[in-house]
Parts: sequence; structure tokens; C-alpha cells
Amino acid sequence: MLEATVRSLRSRSLPFVLAILLTGSLAALAMAETLSDGTKVEHWIMPNGLRVVTRHVPDAHINVVTLCYRLGTLEDPEKQEGLADLCGQVAITARAGDVPQRQLAEIDQVRPSGWGLRIATHITELTEAGPKDVFPGVLHQMCQRLRGLVVTDALVQRERAQVKERLKQNYDANVEGALTLLSAQVSSGKSPERAMRYVSGEGVESIKPKTVRDLLAERLVPTNSTLSIVGDLQGMDVKKLLERDLGDVPGGKAGPPIPWGHLMSARGIVNRGDLTEPVMVAGVLSPALSDSMHAYFLAYALSIGAQGNVQWGKPSAPLTRRFDFSFAIDPELMRYYPPIPIASISGSDPLDLLFQANSDKIADSTNLRAASEAAAWLAGGPLIEGVARRVATDPSVTFNLSQNLAALEQYGSPEFWADYRRRALGAGQIDPKQMFDYFANPRRQVTFVLKPGD
Repeated sequence: MLEATVRSLRSRSLPFVLAILLTGSLAALAMAETLSDGTKVEHWIMPNGLRVVTRHVPDAHINVVTLCYRLGTLEDPEKQEGLADLCGQVAITARAGDVPQRQLAEIDQVRPSGWGLRIATHITELTEAGPKDVFPGVLHQMCQRLRGLVVTDALVQRERAQVKERLKQNYDANVEGALTLLSAQVSSGKSPERAMRYVSGEGVESIKPKTVRDLLAERLVPTNSTLSIVGDLQGMDVKKLLERDLGDVPGGKAGPPIPWGHLMSARGIVNRGDLTEPVMVAGVLSPALSDSMHAYFLAYALSIGAQGNVQWGKPSAPLTRRFDFSFAIDPELMRYYPPIPIASISGSDPLDLLFQANSDKIADSTNLRAASEAAAWLAGGPLIEGVARRVATDPSVTFNLSQNLAALEQYGSPEFWADYRRRALGAGQIDPKQMFDYFANPRRQVTFVLKPGD
């Protein structure tokens, strides 16, 4: 996965597309819409600046709430790599109002329906789930985290040790995840050495408790946060619940805007003694999310990814996939995991070879239409057929939908996403050569190789 993540969800994972996979009255701004899949989406902004999105999904297996605030791994200061991770772990374990301090392992007991901590490039998400009959209590406890945390020195010291171990373990045990995280770091201008300081957990050692306490007090505030609530909300007055729990919470200040379009082409190589053969990630920088071309890029990325799976075949260990565009997590870096023998052919590029062999299939109207519909769904549109069928039985549907909608609400307005979906569905009108040239341009590519060696 692209983000450093801790997650517990006792269910099957979603299919492939999810992995590519995003003062005054109570509502200062409100929008509601019933989508063609029968789900109802509502957006509003509370008087204290908290942006809220709900999605009523009839017969959903569980209800899920995600609290998302603007702080991500690309903001980590030098020599404090892992700061966002440490803040996120403290945010979900610290005492908050009537919710006592806890450890990550204890959350499994109180949230058997699922919970999640996702620290991505620009955002952090705290997610908790529960059956409909107990969900108001789940929502109440999540809201307590916006009322303020009790962040003690002892808590930070405990979580610092755990975060260091988690980051290091993720890198050591998950080669694919290491490639993903390292490519995200170097694309933001960080050196391979600094990227390694993050994934090894070395950077968290110097972080002081006061730094964590001050940063959470600044960032985990309504004006800098979004709240996503997804599930069977029939008969549930969410606005009344939020007014009760958050109506008197000060808004605070918004964090710095996300610097869309600031990533850069980069290359990196790191030796790993546990590998017998090299492995590689080949990333492509998207247009800035604010660019109208991004929706077309996403649709073509999904179509290209599908053909890459066919062209390159099933990956062998330690890789598990050939394509990943975790859209809601990092919408500006798409990744392929090509076979190294192809990628190392003199004078050739793995993406060029993929385009040459599959250009007709990638731009085929049927394939591109399916990819466009998936892109529109990832951007907040109707559930695609394969996902809609699983709502009543698979809790990961609403779980992932809640996380993605929280991120989208952080990234743009409902009007922005409505226009984005319209563009995505029109991707077939774009000249395929224009898109192929974009993807194949070396100035838009990010590669990272892990190779055998000490």
C-alpha cells in the first residue's frame, strides 16, 4: 500500500479496483444527491468549519466513520521522518474526553467490526466501525478526538517505540510496500538516504513529546478536518448527533494547502541483502489534481493497468501486483511493478513496451468505458456493479468507501468532484496518443529499484 498503515478489519478485502484504488446554523453549506445506485450523499460544513460527508448505503453490513485531518508524511521535517506517523498513532490511542487511553492492540476488542489508522502523503485518517444499533456511540467516541487529546510524555515515548518498530517491520517484511513508500518519498525531492531514514524508523527517534502535542493541537481541529460517515443511516439524525458532540468545539486554523503539482521525476536504488533478484516500481506523475486533465489520466491509468496485468503476467514473490493507483491516498503518483528483465533491456522502457504491445486494447472503447466508470466511482460516483453486489455482506465496502470519501472531501468541493466525474466518463474523447505520450515521458516518471546486496 502507498501509505504507512495500521488496520484491523475482520472481512475479505475488496476486489482489485479498490486497491487501485479514494457560526450560525448547523450547516453553513449543504448539498444532497441520490445517485443512480440508490445511495444518498450529503455534504455540509459545520459552523466551526468541519466538512462533513455522509453516504447512506441501504442494507450496508456495517456503519463506518472516518476522521481525516491535513497532515501527511511529505510534511515530515528532515531528521524527524515519521512525525506524521507518530502523530497519527498518538491521535488514535490518546485519551479523548470520555474515551480512555488505549493501545492499538486493544482497539480490536472494542471495535470488532473494524478500525483503521492511515497515514498518507498529505492526510491522516482515523477510522472506526460498528453495527447500526451501536453506531451512535462509535460516532460519539470518534468526535471526542476533535474536542482535544490528553498527550502525555509517557504516551509519546511508548508510541514512538512502536512506530519505529512498525515502520522498520513494514519495510523488512513488505518489499512491495517498501517500493511504494520509497517512490513517494523520492518523488517529493527527498534523497534515497532520507527516504530510507523514514522507512527504517530512524527518524522518529529524535521527535520530542512537545512536538507531537503541539502539532496535534494545531492540526486535529475542525477547520483542518473532514468527517465521513458511511452505512445504513436510515432513521439516524446525523446532524443532530454532530451538533450534540461538536457544536461547541472551536474551529482552530486550517493547515497549509496541499501543494498539488509539486512532485518531480526521480530515480533511486537501494541494496537489500534479503533479495535474490532485483524488484522495481515504475511510477508516473499525474497532472496536478486541480488540473482538468487529471480525470482523463485516472481513466487511462486504470485501462493501462488492466493491460499491464495481462502483458506482464502474475507477479512472483515478493511482489503481489503489477499496478496500483491508490487514488484517494496519493492521487498524483501512479505505480506499475514491471518484471525487471523487461525493464533492464538496453535502451527500452517498461511503459513504452507496454504501450507498444497493448495500445489498441488500452484505448478500446469497451475497456476504456469500464475504466472511466471505475474512475468516476473512485471520485465519489455510483458504486460499480461488482462492489454494489457486496454491500450487504462485505464490511470492507463501507469501510473503504468511508476512508476514500473523507480524503475526497479534504481534497476538493462537491462541485469539483461532480465536474471531475463528468470528465472521467468522457475519457474516450481524448486522443490516445496524447495520453500515451504523457505516460511515456521520462520527465514524468519515478523509478525505484531494490537490488540484492549489502
